[in-house]
Amino acid sequence: MSRIGIFAGTFDPIHNGHIAFATAASQALALDKVVFVAEPHPHRKTQVTALRHREAMLGIAFKQQPHFMMLKEPWRNIDTVQARFEQITKYFKQDTGFYLLMGGDAFAYLEHWGDNIRDRGGYKAILSHVAFIVALREGNAHAEIEAIEQRIRSKVIIIPSPEPMQSSTAIRASLATGQNPEGIAPEVLTYIRTQNLYHVPQAPDLPLT
Repeated sequence: MSRIGIFAGTFDPIHNGHIAFATAASQALALDKVVFVAEPHPHRKTQVTALRHREAMLGIAFKQQPHFMMLKEPWRNIDTVQARFEQITKYFKQDTGFYLLMGGDAFAYLEHWGDNIRDRGGYKAILSHVAFIVALREGNAHAEIEAIEQRIRSKVIIIPSPEPMQSSTAIRASLATGQNPEGIAPEVLTYIRTQNLYHVPQAPDLPLT
């Protein structure tokens, strides 16, 4: 049975922390592939960079990584958790094992996935089909993650965050002031400069999402 990691997030922009987490998860769980998906309309976030730019930066960031791949816009017009999951997993064999890669802050919000009238509690529809790989920064509470694991009754694998200081928020702030930020691939930085991205401050986001 093949093992596929699914790493969905804002990636605004993709940075070394994202890549390091995907690499660590791939090695720890012997994943065959890690699939990156840039969310068109991330929850709890505003003023995100256009999807086409975020996807372009994803492609640039891991073009030399044979175990990483990207799915473009798999759920642009889909608004339920189950339908989104099915839209991604249809590209793989039925006996594939799926692992969702998440940062600790994002996982803590898991039980609020689908918090709308149409998809109330929608996250429950996929729990029997996935396990979770959660990256925790130093100081994050294992107890909170373990409590969620018990409530959702799904397997959760915790790994230390390999690049705990990396943050898309900090990178955007550095770019907005004309600095060269650390923790971002030179090729991605070149794309950002060429496309004149992040020239104004944007709303903060959660790391590794």
